[in-house]
Amino acid sequence: MALALDGHGHLLTDDRPSCKDIDLALHYFDRALQLNRNLPFIYAFSALTYCYIGDFETALQRLERCREMTAFQPYLAVFENPFALAYTIKGDYERAVEVGRRVVENCPEYGNGYKPLIASLGHLGWQKQAKRYLDKLLSIEPTFTVQRFSEMYPLQDVTQRERYMDGLRLAGVPEG
Repeated sequence: MALALDGHGHLLTDDRPSCKDIDLALHYFDRALQLNRNLPFIYAFSALTYCYIGDFETALQRLERCREMTAFQPYLAVFENPFALAYTIKGDYERAVEVGRRVVENCPEYGNGYKPLIASLGHLGWQKQAKRYLDKLLSIEPTFTVQRFSEMYPLQDVTQRERYMDGLRLAGVPEG
């Protein structure tokens, strides 16, 4: 578990996406899986990393493996929010909304749970529904903007990053 946490930590060490050490994070996740293939956290955290590099298929495979291992999910944000992110990146916005709503209903103070939900609602043209989630997100993270997202979020693929930001804009997230 320590290796998985260390791998995830390499994605959180710097605010600039270009400074995230994705390769080192993936190395630690692979090493953690070599040592123990039965820890759901490894699959959940590594799935996030695969989302960040644009490989949503591997992310979804890892998340399904995580789900198989956890009959009861006490940390819904950790185990379910990566699904919402992967579906958002994949462009499966309806599924992202379905999962995202579940995450924010169960973990209403978890700011990151709102972001894929809001972006997906924006892409679906459901601005009215997005507004209530955006209002809640801005109460948790008052400085959240599309520009701040761009500066902080470790999505590596420029096209996917822009599409995600477009969804945020369409939902009404302030630009800067």
